[in-house]
Amino acid sequence: MENKFPKKDFGGAIFLLFLGTIFLLNTTGVVDWGIWLHILKFWPVFLILWGIRLVFEGTKITEIIMTIATLLSYLLVGLLAYSSYTNQQDTFLKYFVITPRTNDTEFNTEETLSVLKDTYKDVEKRILDIDIAASKATISDDRETNYLEVDGNYNKMYVEPSVQSKLTDGELTILFDTVFPKNRMYWGQSNMDFNLYVGQPTVLTDIILKLGAGDTTLTFDKLLLDNIAAKIGAGRLALDLSDLSIPKNIDIEVGAGEMILTIPKGIGYEIDYVLGLGEIKVDGDQVAVFAGEGTSYKSSNYDKATQKLTIDAKVGVGAFSIVTK
Repeated sequence: MENKFPKKDFGGAIFLLFLGTIFLLNTTGVVDWGIWLHILKFWPVFLILWGIRLVFEGTKITEIIMTIATLLSYLLVGLLAYSSYTNQQDTFLKYFVITPRTNDTEFNTEETLSVLKDTYKDVEKRILDIDIAASKATISDDRETNYLEVDGNYNKMYVEPSVQSKLTDGELTILFDTVFPKNRMYWGQSNMDFNLYVGQPTVLTDIILKLGAGDTTLTFDKLLLDNIAAKIGAGRLALDLSDLSIPKNIDIEVGAGEMILTIPKGIGYEIDYVLGLGEIKVDGDQVAVFAGEGTSYKSSNYDKATQKLTIDAKVGVGAFSIVTK
């Protein structure tokens, strides 16, 4: 009789160890929550391993081989996901991961895109629809003249930025997009920088921001904001507001990334949230973590504050933090 190996799900055990290790690195701050979106890029690997285990019989030899193969596969997925998110490949990884030829000056481009002040008259409201994708970006109100100015430094083989605008019934809509060609795979945001300057600060402004795996900082000191909507995949978004720039509402969705909101101490705020496996913090203290109880939180000064902010937050496995200054 053939010697059968006792039925033990080593593949499932390794999968749980893999998930638990990543979660531990997340919660201890060693690895950012943003790595999850990069891990999910390799989801077919998990299906392939599962299929192979179903094909072969559970003999002792095949089980040992499959256990070793599964362990090595998860290790490789973790390393590739980490290198993808940080763009810091180990020596052997450069043979497997395609990275931009950032030293090839033939393809490096510096460009300024603008929506000029004189292009549109009688603008009553502005809507900025910004898609950052996997680039690094800063958005500020440091320049006051034009409706939007974009200074870009990027590799044109891997990104094609564009600015479009139209005025309808006094409402100016401006679209900024960083489009990555479909025939290329981009694994990092090195040398892909965009600085956006929102001028005409007295024009009431809505901001719609989509952030993939990049790193974006918004700093507004005088811009008159109405609403902000931000959707964050695996990236990091830092939003710093002054008393003059507090909007009525901030609507955010955080997948596997992170958002940090910095506001003045005198602002009263209420957070209505839906939380998955991530966390919500206020001045370093946890408000909710890992599908914690409750669906709302009010700042201690909310009832007495003269200026109030409503925040609607959906957080998956990432993190949302409020810091008062």
